[in-house]
Amino acid sequence: MIRTKHNIALLLVGFLLALAVNATQVCTTVTLVNKDLNGISGNSDSNVIAVGKDGNIAIWDGTAWSAMISPTTEDLLDVEVVDANTAFAVGKKGTILQLIGGIWLEQITPTDKELQGVWSDSAGEAWAVGKNGWVLYWNGTTWSDVSAAAQTDGKELTDAWGDSWSVYALNKDGVLHRYDRAAGTWDAPDTICKLGGGKFEDLWSDGAGNIYLVSKKNVYLHDGMTCTVLATANKDLLGIHGVAPTGQIVAVGKNSRVLEYDGTTWTETDEGIEEFRDVWVSRNGNAYYAGKKGELTSCQCIDCIVPGFLVIHDNFGIHCLDEIIRVEVIDVTSGNPYADYSGQLVLDTGSGIGSWSLVAGSGLFSDPLADGIASYIWPAGETFAEFALSYVEGPPVLDVDTFDTVDPGTRDDDGEGALVFSASGFSVTAAALSNPPPAVVTPFAGPVTSGTDFPLHITAYGQTPTDSQCGVIESYTGVQNLKFWSAYVDPGTGTVPVTIDGGVVATAEAAAAGQPVVFANGQASVLAKYKDVGRIQILLKDDSLAHPDLPGGIRGATAVFVSRPDRFVLSNIVNADANPNPAAVDANGPVFTAAGEPFAVTVTALDAEGDPTPNYGREAVPESVLLTPALVDPGGGNNPPVGAPIGFTVFSGGQATGNDFTWSEVGIIQLIPSVADGDYLGSGDVTGSASGTLGVSFHITSLPP
Repeated sequence: MIRTKHNIALLLVGFLLALAVNATQVCTTVTLVNKDLNGISGNSDSNVIAVGKDGNIAIWDGTAWSAMISPTTEDLLDVEVVDANTAFAVGKKGTILQLIGGIWLEQITPTDKELQGVWSDSAGEAWAVGKNGWVLYWNGTTWSDVSAAAQTDGKELTDAWGDSWSVYALNKDGVLHRYDRAAGTWDAPDTICKLGGGKFEDLWSDGAGNIYLVSKKNVYLHDGMTCTVLATANKDLLGIHGVAPTGQIVAVGKNSRVLEYDGTTWTETDEGIEEFRDVWVSRNGNAYYAGKKGELTSCQCIDCIVPGFLVIHDNFGIHCLDEIIRVEVIDVTSGNPYADYSGQLVLDTGSGIGSWSLVAGSGLFSDPLADGIASYIWPAGETFAEFALSYVEGPPVLDVDTFDTVDPGTRDDDGEGALVFSASGFSVTAAALSNPPPAVVTPFAGPVTSGTDFPLHITAYGQTPTDSQCGVIESYTGVQNLKFWSAYVDPGTGTVPVTIDGGVVATAEAAAAGQPVVFANGQASVLAKYKDVGRIQILLKDDSLAHPDLPGGIRGATAVFVSRPDRFVLSNIVNADANPNPAAVDANGPVFTAAGEPFAVTVTALDAEGDPTPNYGREAVPESVLLTPALVDPGGGNNPPVGAPIGFTVFSGGQATGNDFTWSEVGIIQLIPSVADGDYLGSGDVTGSASGTLGVSFHITSLPP
């Protein structure tokens, strides 16, 4: 990545560029106190903690570093951040601190020996290691000595690391002591990396059986069979950390040396002024360094891809019908599908109840217990997978969570809302269900084109107080009084309503009014239309009949789906002198503008009925429009892209104007509008016509002076 570095000692004192890999980062170095900082850890880009000499502790809140109140003056050597409320720090004379609700508290420990490494999974589990082979275990209440079980033989331990399956203690000679978290036992000491003459300082594991260690100038890979040198720096290395889903690994050391791996190559740079003692890398690709004389360096990624998960379901489940849960991998920065993620995904109902099965996806799926938790090894190149959740009993309200096993920060944002189960409800699908229905019923999930009618097939399904048989509730027949409403998801507000069979529906449940729908043997069909764009959901209920288990009525919904524009049109095409485009048809036609000179274009996103879609460009990650030139004359000439440093401004009412478009060649072109990133909210591209009034042609006869 290209890093722009600002070195600051309380105030800005310098600026330089450093070459790295992947993407652009701005690096800022500050000094709060002139005390060595030895360890750093975080759980997000708004919660990073560094610890050091004389008990100094500093925290990064996403914007700036600040000092934290410390209960000790002993030197602190390492820190492990669990979440915003929990962290552990260790240091000299057996010092252990725990962060509880923003306050650091000193704990009673069974040793006065120096502790050099710490790892924690939660407030109820932590491991600390240090000199004389000490291994301490925290069970949420007390620290106990487990050195004998670990078979450390009194040898100095320099660091600890853990993942879902293992905890590792590293001694200075490269010996690894592994605790099997599932079995609750220690393996025999692993001497694969005991190569002689080494001073192993730090380790990090990707959770897939690969352990990365630093000793002197080398980065080692322990793959379970061999211990090999991956890269060598010009200076001794002291710390290492990485991000498993992206393959990024960063090692740091003396003379502010940084050795970084982007998944393909290693690159060596200098990022600060003083020696770096430790590094932590966030799932967003941002790197944070702690070093001598209190140096704190934060490298914030400007254009990195940040993987995350999007969970999609219809919000209402039926106990005797499997609920379809769709999981998409996205770049959370742009909102677009992300095809380069690979890792182990965890699905969790949070209730300890439920079983999962794989519906669509080529990865390895596992659900050995009906405990609501399943795993899926996500293959690179796949952008979505679908799972069926069987939830026949248990707490009715669930929050389905998805996260990466190794990097739990790579997860969904809970934007899908709660999943509420009941004995019966409505299934809403794109096609009529057979009776009996298939084993897996997929809810309506779009996408649709704004301004077009689309059918919603509604089926009453489940069990009733008088019929315990699970299936289509055929007795639900005749004219039923249903209440429909819609929900704006992205953007979160709107001005255009959904219609059902031509009638406008409310945008909130409380305002939903009854509407007659004719059912035949438990099934019905209605026509919906939405004349705007974005992610929305259509919900319905029947609260006209008393139901002992469903006081709020029988309910159902579509999944959240995308409504996208039908097309784009271009208008108000004028040159720098505000003269309209004369639309030259051949080389003898009038000139519009000179090559390289700016011109203005207005674009409007339209629905299928020719009306503007006011929510276009108001998405959480705003969409825009790209102009692509189509060369008309000369037929075989050069056709460079349209230039635009700014391009279209903020959309309002589905329309935007750009004033800095340029084309650097001469000839006649037409402009084809399309979605700027080629993918409207994951539903694919949308284009406008380049012919007639939907395009523009201009004739350039001279180059600018």
